[in-house]
Amino acid sequence: MPYHSNVGSLLKDIHERKILDCIRRGAPISRTEISRIEHMSKSTVTRIVDTLISDGFVLETGQLESKDSKRKPIALHLNANRFWCIGVNISRRSLHIVISNFAAELCYNQRLQLTENYDGEILLQTVTDTIQKAMEEMEIEEDHVLGAGIGVPGLVDNEKGIIVNYASESRITNFPLKERLEHTFAFPIHVDNDVNTLVLSEQLFNGNEDTSNCLFVNGWDGVGSSVIINGILLRGATNSVGEIGHMIVEPSGRKCTCGKDGCVEAYCTAEALCESTRESIRRGRKTSLNDCANGHIKSITCADILRCYEQGDQLCTEQVQNVARYLSICLSNTINLLNPNTLIFAGEMVEYSDLFFQTVREYTNELLISPSDQSVTFIRRSINDKYYVYGSISLVYAAFFMNRM
Repeated sequence: MPYHSNVGSLLKDIHERKILDCIRRGAPISRTEISRIEHMSKSTVTRIVDTLISDGFVLETGQLESKDSKRKPIALHLNANRFWCIGVNISRRSLHIVISNFAAELCYNQRLQLTENYDGEILLQTVTDTIQKAMEEMEIEEDHVLGAGIGVPGLVDNEKGIIVNYASESRITNFPLKERLEHTFAFPIHVDNDVNTLVLSEQLFNGNEDTSNCLFVNGWDGVGSSVIINGILLRGATNSVGEIGHMIVEPSGRKCTCGKDGCVEAYCTAEALCESTRESIRRGRKTSLNDCANGHIKSITCADILRCYEQGDQLCTEQVQNVARYLSICLSNTINLLNPNTLIFAGEMVEYSDLFFQTVREYTNELLISPSDQSVTFIRRSINDKYYVYGSISLVYAAFFMNRM
C-alpha cells in the first residue's frame, strides 16, 4: 500500500503546530497562558484551539486554579488516545519497539533479539512483522498512527531514509528502508541514526536538563555520539557527525570493525573489554574472575569484569581503567572541539558500574583545556530511562509537532 497519510495535513499552519506543542509541554494549560508563552493574541489562540478541539487533537478537561475566582480558566490537554506514535530502535543484537499515545504516554514496550547474520531484506521483514504484530495487539488502525520512527546504528541519510552503512560494518549499505516500509504502511516513516534519536528525545521530553549544547555518547554495541549545538542537531555534509567511535586513539593499534587500526571502538566496547581481559587470563594473570566463570574463560561477561573491578580485583582494575583512559581521550577531544555544557553517557559499562562512570568523568575533566571554565555536566543514562526508551518516537514528534527532523 503506498503511503498516503492525511493526518499531518489536518494541521493547517505553523501556529497550530506551535500551540499543539505548547499544550504538549505545558498541559494542563489555559488559552491565556498559551497566548503569553507563544506571544499570540488571545483571539488567535482561541480560534486555533477551537479548531484543534473540533479536529480531535485537544480536549477541555475542567478548570484551573486562578486568583480570579469568578472566571477560572479552562484546562487544555492533548487528546491522548486520538493518535499513536510507533518507535523502533535497532541495535546489532536487538530490536526494541515502543508505542506511545498522542500525549507521549508509553502504552507498548517490547524487545526481541536479532539473529547474528541478517541483511537488509531480513531486517526489513523483521521490522515490518514487529510493527504489524504490535498494532494488532494494541488494536490500532493505520489512520490513527502519526508515524513510525526507526533508529539505526551507523550512517543514515535521514532525509531519504536510507541506511548508508549499517553499524560501520558494510553489512547493509544503501538500503532504502523508509521507501520500502512506506509501501507497506499508510503512515510516515522516519529513519535516523540511533544516537540522534536519543539526543532528540532528551531535547523533546527532558525539561530538567539544559540540552541546548549537548553531547550524547552511546556505548551499547559500539561507541557513537550525537551533538546539539545552540539547540540544533548537527549532521554535517554526509550525516556523519558524531562518529567518535572511529576516532583514532592509538595509531597502529588494535584492528577495528571498520577496517582501520586504533579506533576508540577497538578498545572501549564491552566486547573489546571482555576479549582483552580473557587474553590476559590466558597468559596466566591471576584474577577473581576465575571464580565467576568456573574456569570457563569464554563465559566471562562485561558485568563480571565490572563487578570485580568495583571489588578491587587488580587485573579488572587495569583493564577497565585502560578503557576509561582511551574513552576519556576521545571525550575530552570532542568536548574541547564542540564546547557542550552537558554530556549524557549511556552504555553497557556505565549501566553496570557507577565507579566506571565516575572514573571516566574524572579522567575526562583532567584532560580538558580548562575544566573550571567549561564546566560540563555529566549525566548517566540507563537503557530503561524514559528518555532512552522514547528515542525513536522522538522522530515522529519532531516531524509532527515542530515540522522538523
